[in-house]
Amino acid sequence: MRIFVMMILILSMVLSAPTIAFSQQITAVQRVNGDLKLIGWNISPNSGAIVRQTDALADAISDIAIQGYRRGVVTAVRDNSDNLKLIAWQVDNDGSIFRRGEATAGAVTDIEIGTFNRETITAARDGNGNLKLISWKIDDDGNIVHQDEITDDRVNEIALAEYPHGVVSAVRDDDGRLKLITWQISSNGSISKRQEVVAGLVSKISMTSIHPSGVVTAVSDRNNKLKLIAWKIEPDGTIARQSSTFAGEVDEIAIAEYGRGVITALRNRSGNLKLVAWEIDNGGFFNDGAITRQGNASAGKASNIAIATVTPGVVTAIRNDDGNLKLIAWRINAEDGSISRLSDASAGAVRLVTIGSSLSD
Repeated sequence: MRIFVMMILILSMVLSAPTIAFSQQITAVQRVNGDLKLIGWNISPNSGAIVRQTDALADAISDIAIQGYRRGVVTAVRDNSDNLKLIAWQVDNDGSIFRRGEATAGAVTDIEIGTFNRETITAARDGNGNLKLISWKIDDDGNIVHQDEITDDRVNEIALAEYPHGVVSAVRDDDGRLKLITWQISSNGSISKRQEVVAGLVSKISMTSIHPSGVVTAVSDRNNKLKLIAWKIEPDGTIARQSSTFAGEVDEIAIAEYGRGVITALRNRSGNLKLVAWEIDNGGFFNDGAITRQGNASAGKASNIAIATVTPGVVTAIRNDDGNLKLIAWRINAEDGSISRLSDASAGAVRLVTIGSSLSD
């Protein structure tokens, strides 16, 4: 009888134990033969352990961007004809990846992809070098429908982020200056330009949203120095510059939001990966709030740097010195922004690297 009671107690403890929610990340890479490859990864929220799941392949591509949607991820690529192609991928809870619908548009370069509500938004340079935004609707079966598009001036370098009424594009304009533009996205996917603002000369550009209604741009300035700028986005799309700060010389920049601010993942002048945590003074963010540098951490040689927010921090996906894909999970201390390396995982040789979170139900 005692044994039976103990077994019941143990069983009830197991059934009532909290389920650990693993972070499901998808890397989309260009293999050395030019083909697109997706790899699923589970990241433990406690230990940061990275477990490889399943893979999926597609045809040759020459540019990649990735974004989650409600059933998995969608990739935006430049295909063999230099046209924009979107592919929806269903990602199941066990990490299985299934190719679903696809759609194409015209010739593009410099592809970025984002989301607003349930709309997927692509931003790219069209065949004339102009900025073009397209809104797409992706249904539960992965069918992709073109909704609206809008074209703006000539640009180089594009980044895209969400704000409460649409998306923000950050570009290098034809004069080499940083330009931010807000775009309102309606419930039917129509796109309308709201406001724009111009800053100084830049080369590389990355950007992330920050709660509740701002964005942070990370750029390399005219001296190849890292520069962070915080921007407030008003409901009508007006863009107000807040604070800024500088750091050392960089070759590549990626940025992601975390609890108290942002994390930049950089390729420094020595070719090494470097992470820096920055606290954004949200209390004063809308009144010239400060950007304060916090912790940092380094790893080895890296290129094609991508970053995604996970629990308990961020994960970076890079091409290492051997030309292989490498993921590194990092913990970000919520109190002081210190960064500690948790775990690594590797895969085969790659040329291009991106990473995104699966948003499957």
